[in-house]
Amino acid sequence: MKRFFQITLAITFLNAIIFAQTADKSAREKQKLIRLENLTVMATDRRDPATLDRLIADDFVGTTSRGTLKNKQETISSWTNNAPTNAKGARQP
Repeated sequence: MKRFFQITLAITFLNAIIFAQTADKSAREKQKLIRLENLTVMATDRRDPATLDRLIADDFVGTTSRGTLKNKQETISSWTNNAPTNAKGARQP
């Protein structure tokens, strides 16, 4: 009986360690994704093609709201060359 208790305690302890490591890794990955998203938004706002080129995968394929497919260079071009629009789609100065 004592041996069973020791094994159960060891398994419970190991599960707690594994869960803590997984939760910590998940939080770090979430923060990394948030940082990358913020960098992408800032690069788009500044119309910075070099940063966007670094952040977007070479095999990227995006879809516009009208269903048109765009590769990486077409996407970067559209994000950096277009004037910003307001919520109704009108161009801003």
